[in-house]
Amino acid sequence: MFCHALGDCFLIGLPHGQEIVYLAIDCGAIIGTPDSSARIQEAAQGLLDSCQGKLNHLAVTHEHWDHVSGFLDAEEIWKKIAIETLHYAWTEDETDELANSIRDQRDRSAEVALTALQKMTEDQKGRTLGLLGFLGVAEEGEKIGKTRQGLIKPREWVKKDNVKYWHPGQTFQISENIRLAFLGPPHDEKALKKTSKKNQQYALAMNEMLLGGMEMMFGMNSKGVDPDTSAPAGLPFLREGIPFEDVPKEFEGDEKILAIYKSYTDAQYRRIDHDWLKSVESLALAMDSATNNTSLAFALHLEDTDEYLLFVADAQAGNWLSWGNQTYKVKVDGVEKDVTIDEIFAKTIFYKVGHHGSHNATMSHEGLEKMTNDKLAAMIPVDTFIAHEKKGWTEMPLEALVDRLRQKTQGRLMLLDDSADSCPPGFVRGPKSDLLNRQIYLDYYS
Repeated sequence: MFCHALGDCFLIGLPHGQEIVYLAIDCGAIIGTPDSSARIQEAAQGLLDSCQGKLNHLAVTHEHWDHVSGFLDAEEIWKKIAIETLHYAWTEDETDELANSIRDQRDRSAEVALTALQKMTEDQKGRTLGLLGFLGVAEEGEKIGKTRQGLIKPREWVKKDNVKYWHPGQTFQISENIRLAFLGPPHDEKALKKTSKKNQQYALAMNEMLLGGMEMMFGMNSKGVDPDTSAPAGLPFLREGIPFEDVPKEFEGDEKILAIYKSYTDAQYRRIDHDWLKSVESLALAMDSATNNTSLAFALHLEDTDEYLLFVADAQAGNWLSWGNQTYKVKVDGVEKDVTIDEIFAKTIFYKVGHHGSHNATMSHEGLEKMTNDKLAAMIPVDTFIAHEKKGWTEMPLEALVDRLRQKTQGRLMLLDDSADSCPPGFVRGPKSDLLNRQIYLDYYS
């Protein structure tokens, strides 16, 4: 696990005879990271040095900046690495009708949110910009698209026939004794939009209505804003609307009516000039969560020991809960068999904790509690200082989850910014970075 920032960048080395098969997963840092480009370049250089310029497999899990920014910010380093096979979820397959529909709705939502930013007061922008940061938007006026560029950039470095798009239940042999079993995302739009265990269907319908309504309000179509119909910033509902500050101060008429008129706009609690824009935050949050649910989640099966390494990216409830909908074909004692997700959980010896240890990306009874192997270890790719001080995400990582992980792993847990004097058994610190004032990466040997 590279320790550059709040973001995912992993390199797995798997023995294969006299050689090592290398699999990398993602490369990114969240918007707002100090010295972000320098940090991600140091991580990419460390990855290049570790795999000696040859990468058998690269998995790019989903379209969020903290998972793909390095493919742009460290492009020149990545171009020095020979990549054999590139792995995506089916959601990035441009020939898949559902994938295209999901991508279209996400792009529309992002454009609405960006347009709304221009009409917000300064104190309203913060959280919405924070959510749009996952899409590579650091400030008002930036365009959506950088994150998509980062996601697809690795396609330029790999032969077209070696770019794979995976569906749940499929498997792929990456060496004689190691197989990838793809768990998610589900090919089901409702499941993808289920971001918690609670019934989300009413929220889903409301978000779709909200998107359509805001597009109409801004005079938007599938191509963006129409300047001839976009409503003015002062009062976006009607061109004839008058902002409170422009209401005439003089009025002639009945004294009682005049008294009401003079005091009406003084009651600040009655002012709703920009309150409707708070709905944009809900839209941005829904967009962020839905993108997390498109994460490519997979388990690495070590056939010699019949054990698994579990990598879930940022998958949320709809993704996790779908893994039991299919079985997975693996080889045990030389014989192929179908296994269930519960069997995979029970034999998991390493878990890459989902979404930086947040509250909504590790299922409890349908996930972690079923990981019962005594060898279980885990890593959380979270920089607590950046999460808390730079982004204001004070529950990332979730303290209750960290405590339970320490219990389940018997202490074999490391956070990206862990500053403990000693490492738990199996963990080794890499060389120290002057830029980070900590190790460049953490190794784990099982």
